[in-house]
Amino acid sequence: MAFPTSIENAEFFGVAYNNLSTTLSQEASASATTIYVASTTNFTAPGWGTCEDEVFSYTGLTSGSFTGCVRGADNTTAAIHASGKAVSLTFPAIMWTRIVAELIATQTKLGITGAFNFVGKTGDETIAGVKTLSSDPIFSTGGIVTQINTVTLTNKRITKRVATIASSAAPTPDSDITDIYTVTALAEAATFGAPTGTPTVGQMLLIRIKDNGTARALAFNAIYRAGTDVILPTTTVISKTMYALFIYNVADSKWDLAEVVGGI
Repeated sequence: MAFPTSIENAEFFGVAYNNLSTTLSQEASASATTIYVASTTNFTAPGWGTCEDEVFSYTGLTSGSFTGCVRGADNTTAAIHASGKAVSLTFPAIMWTRIVAELIATQTKLGITGAFNFVGKTGDETIAGVKTLSSDPIFSTGGIVTQINTVTLTNKRITKRVATIASSAAPTPDSDITDIYTVTALAEAATFGAPTGTPTVGQMLLIRIKDNGTARALAFNAIYRAGTDVILPTTTVISKTMYALFIYNVADSKWDLAEVVGGI
């Protein structure tokens, strides 16, 4: 059982292919671990095959043989098979058992007891006798959170995305990946460039600045906009931390200054 520590590959469960069969090119003894056939085209390894009443597993393929065979697999009996007998791709009971076991392990890990169904775009899809996801403790009462649905989140913490540089004459945040832009040891006059990326309405960008022990002049691209109550800083305070909080105004395509705190 792989889940939940890892994910099984498709071959573990068996790869399906309709009407796939070949024939023995020579007799297969009851103990043969290599079974010779006319062709193994479209068979995949590892896999399972059936010849008459016997199921066998195999680990490898050549163009004309199954190799690494385990005979009498899945509670069948190894037998002699004459040349020309059909060998078919099969879906033995063990494959179905593996799928069921993985599904049960998945449900157990999710903490779901009882039947399971999916949440559609418009809410819980309810089927008679099947428990909806919203009644399970792992899911919110509003359903699964997706990129576009509306769900109220409670008791959640979002870790801020932080980008850090030591110094630059043209520090430029990337608004697509940054919530807090930190300059740790500014060693020259700096003009903050227009943030790259595609900001969204009301998006916040916190810029934190500290010089390297010498006050440094500060300037800002015209996309940064200040009002009369709070003005853009023009210099650092020696060896002190400064914060400048901007909010994106989508109507004017500006990063509006909301607050400046310096001398920390």
